[in-house]
Amino acid sequence: MSGNAPTYRVYEFGDFRLDPARRLLTRANGDPVPITAKPFDALVHLVERAGNVVPRRDLAQALWPAQVVEDNNLSQAVLALRRALGDTQDAPRFVATIPRRGYQFVAAVRRTRVRSAPPGSIAVLPFENLSPLDEHGYFAAGMHDELLNHLARIHGLEVKGRTSMLRYAHTATPIETIVRELGVAAVLEGSVRYAAKRVRVSVRLVDGESGTEVWSETYDETLDDVFRIQGDIAARIAAELAEALTPAERSSIAAPQTGSLEAYSLYLQALALYRARGGIGVSMPTEARESLERLLTEALTLDPDFAAALGWRAHVTLDALLFDPLPAVEWDRRSAASIERMERDAFRALELDPRNPAPCTPLVLGLRALGDHAAAVEAARAMIENAPAAPIGYIALARAETGRRDPERILEALRLAERCFDETTRNFRADAAVFYACVGAHGDAERLIYEFERVNGSGRVEPGLAVMTRLALRDYATAQAILEQAIAARAVGMDPIPYLLIRRNTWADPVLEEPKWRQLRARLGPRGNGADA
Repeated sequence: MSGNAPTYRVYEFGDFRLDPARRLLTRANGDPVPITAKPFDALVHLVERAGNVVPRRDLAQALWPAQVVEDNNLSQAVLALRRALGDTQDAPRFVATIPRRGYQFVAAVRRTRVRSAPPGSIAVLPFENLSPLDEHGYFAAGMHDELLNHLARIHGLEVKGRTSMLRYAHTATPIETIVRELGVAAVLEGSVRYAAKRVRVSVRLVDGESGTEVWSETYDETLDDVFRIQGDIAARIAAELAEALTPAERSSIAAPQTGSLEAYSLYLQALALYRARGGIGVSMPTEARESLERLLTEALTLDPDFAAALGWRAHVTLDALLFDPLPAVEWDRRSAASIERMERDAFRALELDPRNPAPCTPLVLGLRALGDHAAAVEAARAMIENAPAAPIGYIALARAETGRRDPERILEALRLAERCFDETTRNFRADAAVFYACVGAHGDAERLIYEFERVNGSGRVEPGLAVMTRLALRDYATAQAILEQAIAARAVGMDPIPYLLIRRNTWADPVLEEPKWRQLRARLGPRGNGADA
C-alpha cells in the first residue's frame, strides 16, 4: 500500500498546535496539553473562525447540537479552555469576550496540512447481507464481529471499533468520506451470502489515500471453512498494513472458536439478537433476553467448551438477575443460583481461554451487588492471575475494592490498570477516571478523560461511556442530559456495561445517590423485586 495518506488541516497559534482530526492540542515541542471534550470543541470552532465574533448562542449550539443546556455550561467550557491555554479574560491572548455578543479568537493562526491516517489504521465496514433468506442475516453480522475480534489481536493494527462503523451500515457513503471522517489508512468492505450449508464471502481492501483497490478476494466454500476464511482475511490485512504476524498471533487468528458449526451458528444468532433488540440490560425486553439465553445454552449443549458462549451466558445471567422482574420471595434463591452459574461459566471460560478474563467481569459485578466484597476481590484477582497484562482485571479489582471502601487499594489497582492501557483498551480509561474522581484524585480523572477523548478521535462514543466521562469530570448536569436522552431513545446496539455500572453506581459516587439520580438510574431497568439500586 502507499506509504502516504490523505491530508487534513491543522492550526498553529502562539506556542500551540491544534489537530482537530486527532483531537489533539500540543505545545510546539510536541507535549500534549490536557483539555477535555467541550473546551476542545469550543477551541476548534473559534480557531476555524479566527478574527470573527462568534455569538454565544452559535457556540453553544455547536457544542451541544441536540441538547438544551444552561448558559453557565458554555461559560464553564470557555473558562476551561482559557485555563488550558494559560489565557485570562482580563488580558486575553487567544479567546476574547466581546460583551453582549460572544467570543472571538484574537491570536494569529497559521494553517497547514498534514497526513491524516496513522499506518496500520483500518475501518472494517459492516458486511452486506446477500443471503436469500432474511433470517440468515445474522451470519453477515457475525462474520463482521468475528473479523474485528481477529484484527484486534494483531499488534500494529489500529482497528476502528464496531460502534464507529454502525453509521455507515446500509448507506452509500463514499470511501473518501469514510477515510476523512475516521482518519484511517485503509477500508475493508465486503458481503456475505449464506445458504444451503455454503458461504460466499467477498471482500475488498481499499487504500485510503488513492481510493484504489489493494486486493480483493471471493471465498466460495462450505460452512466447514468459515474459520479458515476469517483467519485468511485477517492475515492478508495484516500483511498489507502491519508487520509480519508473530507465531502467537498467527495461531490465535487461525484457531476455531468451536468444533461445532451448529453451535457457532447458534452463537452468531445470539450475537445478532443482542444487536437487533437493543443490547443487554437497559433496553432489552425480558423475552428477548430469554431467547438470547436459550440460543447460548443450545450452543453450549453442542459444545460445552465453547469459551465465547460461556462468557456471553455469564453476562446474560447477571443481566437477568439485575433487570428482569422477580418477586421478592424469590430473590435469595434466584441470586444464589445465578452466582453459582456465573462462577461455573466464567471460570470455565477463563480456563479454556486464559488470555481473555472478560467473562469474569459479570461475576465480580454480581458478587459486589450482593454485598460479598471478599468474594468479588477474589474473583478479580483470579482474572489478574490469568491475564496480568490485561487492564480489565485491575479495573474489576478497583470495583471490588470500592465495596470495602479502601481508597489506597483502589488507587493501587488503577495505577496497575494504567500500565496495561493501549489503543485497543481505550474505553477502560473512562471507567478508571470515574474511580479516580470518586476517591478524590481529580487530576488523574481529568488526565484519563483527555486521553480517552484523544484516542477516540472523531469516532462515535457510546452514550453510556459519554455519561461516564461527564461523571468523572463532575459535570453532572450534562451527564444527566445525555442519560435521559439515551433512555428515551433506547438505541439499538447500546453497549450494556456502562449502563449497568451506572445503574449499580459501582463507583460509590455519593451524588448518584441523591433522589433525582436514584430515580434516573432506576429507569435503566428496575427489577421487580423491590431491591434498591
